[in-house]
Amino acid sequence: MASIVLENITKKFGKVTALDGVNLQIDDGEFIVLLGPSGSGKTTLMYLIAGIYRPTSGRILFDRRDVTNLPPKERNVGLVFQNWALYPHMKVFDNIAFPLTLKKTDRNTIQQRVHEVTSMLKIEALLERYPWQLSGGQQQRVAIARALVKQPQILLFDEPLSNLDALLRIGVRTELKRLQKDLKITSVYVTHDQAEALAIADRIAVINNGKLIQVGTPEEIYYKPRHTFVAGFVGNPPANLLNVEFDGTKLTIQTKTFQAPVELLQKISGRRRIVLGFRPEKGILLDRITENAVGIEVQIYEVESMGREQIVTVSIEQTMVKVLRPSEEKFQVGQRLFLCVDIKDLMLFDFETNEALDVQ
Repeated sequence: MASIVLENITKKFGKVTALDGVNLQIDDGEFIVLLGPSGSGKTTLMYLIAGIYRPTSGRILFDRRDVTNLPPKERNVGLVFQNWALYPHMKVFDNIAFPLTLKKTDRNTIQQRVHEVTSMLKIEALLERYPWQLSGGQQQRVAIARALVKQPQILLFDEPLSNLDALLRIGVRTELKRLQKDLKITSVYVTHDQAEALAIADRIAVINNGKLIQVGTPEEIYYKPRHTFVAGFVGNPPANLLNVEFDGTKLTIQTKTFQAPVELLQKISGRRRIVLGFRPEKGILLDRITENAVGIEVQIYEVESMGREQIVTVSIEQTMVKVLRPSEEKFQVGQRLFLCVDIKDLMLFDFETNEALDVQ
């Protein structure tokens, strides 16, 4: 196990800046997820930790030891890739044992280590098969076993579940989280799937355009985003973000006026425009505006059944807003109601910087 410190990491490929001044501390035994859209820089950051890339500037430390210029083989990291990268001509046993074979480890130790990791991952019965005889989930377990067999200090996952179907992905991610907790190996997991990140991470580092936007627990990232990008990227559906005008006495969106508690108006005093956000499950649709809530008249635009719940899309002038409601509630397209959000569930952002407003 090891802690990881990234100090002011910048990585450029020619004129393209893939990472720009990233600072991040990962604790010993922590499971951290690097989350961001395609091209955000998250995989580049993982490859820098692995030693596959070298930073243009900045330092990488494992347990306070500078490893910035060390090659991968001297970093004692285990890698699990998206495509599993199993050797088709080798049986499962030999695929798992390959890192130890390269090190010329003695046969007894190899047998013992392979038995330990395959027992842990419940794939002992697969040792005499070839990769082409395995399902996707089995191949992924073999790839994880190969990464674990050399007893790494740090385990790196590069979108390891993206090639699995949805149901299998949920099962494997549960096993991964349990395995990491049992082994207490410092783990860095790259994904663009925010549901996956929320499910397995101790902390999430959200990256966009090469910059680290926010680091926090899943609860902090979901309920207390520090930037509109985080609010709009995380969640399914993501947070609603409304550009709102404020004249000192009332809030408006286009030509519609919100009914808002004085407490909220005092919080944003002195601002002409803000971004008002809320999670879809925090909105309710009623025939009147409740106390201590922000409310505005809306029209039902569409209703999508999701089984036990439904996504209700409402329109405020030309702006569409999504609200998550229980399936028992009945709505009709064209119906006019009031959208209400309790003041404690609102997210407030600066219109110019898109950063969260620190208001009490």
